[in-house]
Amino acid sequence: MNINSDYIGYILTRIVVFLLGSIFLFPSTYKVISYCITRYKSYAVYGEVIRQGCGAYMGCKPYVTYKDRSGNSHEIKSRINFYWYFAPKRGDRLKVLFLERDPGIAIVDSFLHYIAIPLVFSIIGAFLVISVFSGRITYAHSF
Repeated sequence: MNINSDYIGYILTRIVVFLLGSIFLFPSTYKVISYCITRYKSYAVYGEVIRQGCGAYMGCKPYVTYKDRSGNSHEIKSRINFYWYFAPKRGDRLKVLFLERDPGIAIVDSFLHYIAIPLVFSIIGAFLVISVFSGRITYAHSF
């Protein structure tokens, strides 16, 4: 069997498209699923921004204080990077989700950050992975 460079290019193209699709699909899908599990197992309260937390990165990750069901106060730094224009100011209220078994484990709730943007990346990744197996990438025989 003689393997020519066109066939090697065809195989490598499929591998690269599959890997790129996987890079988009799996982390973003994991983020959506883990957020849904966290939201299901947690309690929602409103916390107050105590400082903006602007640093060397573009935007701010605010520090939020909230009270659990027992009335104990906790402080977290948001994982969400709010850009300067949309950054919450000191005293603003943000929705916080925390686990009952460990109220110190919490996240600032954001539909855009945990659902909308990861779903876009999941759709792009799914399209790329499906295109590898659906025959959209074809082998053109050269004679």
